[in-house]
Amino acid sequence: MINLKQVRVVNWHYFKDEIIRIGKLTLLSGKNGMGKSTLIDAIQYALAADLRKAKFNQAAGDRRGGRDLAGYVRCKIGSDSTEFLRGDTVAHVLLDFDMGKEHMTAAVCVEAYSDGRTSEHFWLGENFDIKTFEVKSDEGKVLSWRQCKEQLLARSCLFYESKREYLRYVTDRLGVYRRMSEYNPYLEAFTRSVSFTPLVSVDRFVCDYILEERQLDIQTMKENLESYKEAERQARGTEFHIAALRKIAELAAEYERLIHNLLQQDYLKHHIDCSLAEEDLLAARDKIKETEATIARLEQETLFNERDRARIDEELGEVNVALANDSAYNMYQSLQKRLELSRGEYTEAEKQGKRCIMLRKQALEVLHGLGALEESSITVFQLDKDIQKMEAARSQAERDRLEAETLQCNLEEELALYSGELADLNRGILRFPEEPQNLKNIFNDQGIEAWILAELVEITHSDWANAVEGWLGNRRFALILDPEHFQTALVLYNAQPNSLAGVYLPNIAKLRKLAEKPRSGSLAEFVSSENPWAETYVKALLGNVMTSDTANLKNYEKAISQDCMSYADHTVRRIKKEVWGRHYLGRQAMEQRRQVLERDILRLEAELKEVGRAV
Repeated sequence: MINLKQVRVVNWHYFKDEIIRIGKLTLLSGKNGMGKSTLIDAIQYALAADLRKAKFNQAAGDRRGGRDLAGYVRCKIGSDSTEFLRGDTVAHVLLDFDMGKEHMTAAVCVEAYSDGRTSEHFWLGENFDIKTFEVKSDEGKVLSWRQCKEQLLARSCLFYESKREYLRYVTDRLGVYRRMSEYNPYLEAFTRSVSFTPLVSVDRFVCDYILEERQLDIQTMKENLESYKEAERQARGTEFHIAALRKIAELAAEYERLIHNLLQQDYLKHHIDCSLAEEDLLAARDKIKETEATIARLEQETLFNERDRARIDEELGEVNVALANDSAYNMYQSLQKRLELSRGEYTEAEKQGKRCIMLRKQALEVLHGLGALEESSITVFQLDKDIQKMEAARSQAERDRLEAETLQCNLEEELALYSGELADLNRGILRFPEEPQNLKNIFNDQGIEAWILAELVEITHSDWANAVEGWLGNRRFALILDPEHFQTALVLYNAQPNSLAGVYLPNIAKLRKLAEKPRSGSLAEFVSSENPWAETYVKALLGNVMTSDTANLKNYEKAISQDCMSYADHTVRRIKKEVWGRHYLGRQAMEQRRQVLERDILRLEAELKEVGRAV
């Protein structure tokens, strides 16, 4: 059951701030003018909301009460007076309903002004204690509606822009909601029942104030009677149809039962088939898991092998590049060729020596036969010994001469090589390893313009030049080309012999996203290029390689120090000097190489002079 438990009125006529408790049966008594009708008007106004339906001051009987909303809020004195006790003010009427396990508060706030304007604001609250609602500030000043609303928002109250919406929610919560909000019998009866005429009889009160007066219409009653008879005939026909439908329903139920049995049998059959299939599926899944585990193990092993192979290939390439640029190694190769040539000459000389020995023996035999040596003071043994010494001296002199000639030839070849390279440098051409240069020429011959990375890149910070050269390694000689030609170049590269293996051919299109945001403090900050494809490649390679001192290398995933101590995959590795000792990147590398060549040429010329004197 829903009961009105409390009513709180603030600035409502002579009520400043009062809470009146209401029970199931409540009697309001007192002399005239004590505020009984004032309180009842507040209740009906908060419930009906519409001032056209609320009947204010029914205690005045048939006379006009002379009270309106502004008169109640500003406290009008008398019925015909124009004097008010309050100026601009704010009034509140709060109704607290007990709804069993919870409470509902229906309330209205009215702002009235001295110029006659009024503003009404309706709201609802759930489990709201009306005693705790603050209507005045600490200084005793009445709070405006905006200030009150901020307080109510914190307590999850609901506000309504229109009276119709407010009434719809109030009547719904009170259980008397009607879809036609313009006419609600409950509210109509409630406002009509407010009467102060002495109660003579209950019947008379109900007829006069609660029920609506309606005229008796005989014609309408006849029409209703005919309608009832027609409805009775339709009811009998409906009963017949209901009986027939019941028989049909029984047949349908039997049909449904048979269908259910068939479906149940089909279900059992399919369930058995499904169980057998599940067993086969589980066995297949176990087999798949075993196969996947084997595949994963093999893939892991393949990955490790590929990493080892890539590392070994890279180290092999670095060694080949270092050896190709090592003058001592080049001299060794030349000496090897000369050694093979000398071995051939030695074999021929050995044959000639054996022939000389044989001729000497024959000559000695002739001399013994003639007896010429019997009178000589030199013995055959002494003569043989002297001949051997002379042969050894001649052989040593020949060997020294051959070695000097070989050294001279090697020095001349090396001098010619360095002089040619210096001539190329003076023309602005830096020599690179044969493999990338040959593959570049093949691409150019096929109409694919390509460049070696080292031709396009400049190092902007010389202190980190060794680190950049060392980290890139053989990638310094990667071939850079238009990404649109990558697939064609890949097919062409694959068709070449193994002698061109080891050259890097980057897919620039796939590296663009990786090169978008190089990390601050990485090697990428010390490298630049006017070629956008080369710029993308070096940013992708160096954008996550951090520069650091040796002590802090382990703080990064990839890092390198100025002395070429590198860190990657949680492993430290010192890059060999043969890799970074000769620079290839940019104009700085050309100048460095020019200085080295000029110094080596001077050294070779001095050595040639010394060897020339020996020969």
